[in-house]
Amino acid sequence: MTPENAIEVWNVKKLFKVYPDKGNTLKEKTLFKKEEPMKSVWY
Repeated sequence: MTPENAIEVWNVKKLFKVYPDKGNTLKEKTLFKKEEPMKSVWY
């Protein structure tokens, strides 16, 4: 840690919840109603 830094952070990651595409039209939403679980993605 250098003297001018008050806080120093290393290896910080963020968890994102990514949901599959739900469909854009009413037809797509009714035909493909199968629920898929979300995916957890770390960046």
